[in-house]
Amino acid sequence: MRFSPKQEWTLFKVLYYKGKPVRFSCNAKAIVLLLIHKLPKESGEFMISAKDFVIRENVLTKYCGNDVTVVIPEGVVKIGSAAFSGCKNIKKVIFPKSLLEIMNCAFAECSSLESAEIPDNVKIISGYAFSGCSSITSFSFPHNIETVEKGVLLNCTALEQVFLPEKLLSIKSEAFSGCENLKAAVIPENVKRIGNYSFCGCSSLKKLVIPKSVKRIGAQAVLGCGSVTIYSYPESRGKKFAEENNILFSELSDKGLLL
Repeated sequence: MRFSPKQEWTLFKVLYYKGKPVRFSCNAKAIVLLLIHKLPKESGEFMISAKDFVIRENVLTKYCGNDVTVVIPEGVVKIGSAAFSGCKNIKKVIFPKSLLEIMNCAFAECSSLESAEIPDNVKIISGYAFSGCSSITSFSFPHNIETVEKGVLLNCTALEQVFLPEKLLSIKSEAFSGCENLKAAVIPENVKRIGNYSFCGCSSLKKLVIPKSVKRIGAQAVLGCGSVTIYSYPESRGKKFAEENNILFSELSDKGLLL
């Protein structure tokens, strides 16, 4: 059965009582789709798409397709946990402007994913959201992100560039661990904490710029980064960290250093 563009979405309602569906309302198209996506296990109002998305209350909970380029529909405000996890065919994702949050492991192990331009409206990218995306070479965090969560780009082995927003306050553990092709990272002013193992195993990392604002750096933050030089200021935590761990250090002036 084929559906016109106007029929792309359908609303259906399910009411459960003692674990069994007792009321079910939808049109014929939804019945066909439910044969693919299966009946939900709780009461509620749902939106389902003929194009391999399962969406409930503006949250995309599951992608069931195998497209190379995925266009997420406008109106989606959150991408649920593991919604695209393990989708190895996807090379590019186009996100809607309505998006506000990407939950944990949402795109984990999407090993062919090369491009993910996330809109600036996004305020939260949860832990391990893009871990194991081994084809991404460049990643820009949206302007409104204040925390780089745990393992968010863990083992993104092709990653060469990462761009961090000015509003950033914290980088959590394992954030960039295993990004073996990452060559440089400039941590913006206002960041106060760099978590343990945050750059662990970034074996190509040559330059790490740490601002005056940083007060805490995890002891193993750059474990396995044998060629790294830390760029920071006199009397800074960055300089002290370099001295404590026998890491090459280059002093910055107030004019800073352009990498």
